[in-house]
Parts: sequence; structure tokens; C-alpha cells
Amino acid sequence: MRPVGMVEAVYANSEVTVDFIADGVHVHPLAIRATLAAKGFRGISLITDSNIGAGLPEGLYDTPWGYPVYVKPGNGARIAGDHPSKGVLAGSALTMNAGIVNLLRWLDLPPAQVWAMGAANPARCVGLTRKGNIAAGMDADLVLWNDDLTPVSTWVMGKKVYG
Repeated sequence: MRPVGMVEAVYANSEVTVDFIADGVHVHPLAIRATLAAKGFRGISLITDSNIGAGLPEGLYDTPWGYPVYVKPGNGARIAGDHPSKGVLAGSALTMNAGIVNLLRWLDLPPAQVWAMGAANPARCVGLTRKGNIAAGMDADLVLWNDDLTPVSTWVMGKKVYG
């Protein structure tokens, strides 16, 4: 037997939400499934620390930090070039729609619950009461998605800004 650790303390606290970068690099899908079993979908938020190159094809991208990063889907953004930390993870290449695709594939949940993990839950966590849901009185920030979860159109405050 071992003493209760941080993970169990987080799982036991209903006021704590667990954030995941669902790229399969930062955390294994099994850890997300275990957290889902402990906290339910309302206790998980999808996040990203997208770096330069996120959403772009595999390749080498310059950064303002003095070193390039190599981005490859499924491998995150890694320090490249002659830097002494070459190969070290330097953020993700995950876009939120790709994170949703991963969660839909990894978790046995209704799509509305997965979408809540990427919209309603993060908004609630940071106190954005008019974001994350489609309902009267909300800000009307919306994205219309293709079946493959690429964006068709985007609205901000009810005004179409893309597509």
C-alpha cells in the first residue's frame, strides 16, 4: 500500500478540473480515460499549448526564441537545429479541433460531452459565463465544422468573420 498522492487528491476534489493536451504526446489516452472515470466529463478540460507550426504541415519552423522547432503530427513541436536541447518537447502542434478529433476517437462518450470538454468546461473554469454554450444570452461565438472537423465558417459575437 502506498500513501495517497497528488493524482488521487485531484480526483477526490470535485472543485478541481483536470486539463489535458490531447495530442497523444503530452499524456497517454489511458490517463485521460482514467480521469474521466474518476471525475466525469465535466471534470476535464481540453487545452493546448500550440506552438509555432501548429496546424501546419510537418516541417521546420523558425521561432522568436533563437531556435527552430520541428513539427510533426503525433510528435509535438520539438527543439531542432544545433540547440543543446535538440529533440526536447517545446510545446504541442495540437489545434483544438484536432484535440476534439482525438477525444472522440479515444473516449466512449456522446459527442456533446466531448465538445463540452473543449468549450463549456474551459469557459466555466476561467469564469467566462457567456462562452462555451449555445443558448439565449450567450456571446454567439460559433464555428461551423465540416464532417472532418475542419472549419467552414466562424462567428464572433454573432458576426461572421470567416467563411
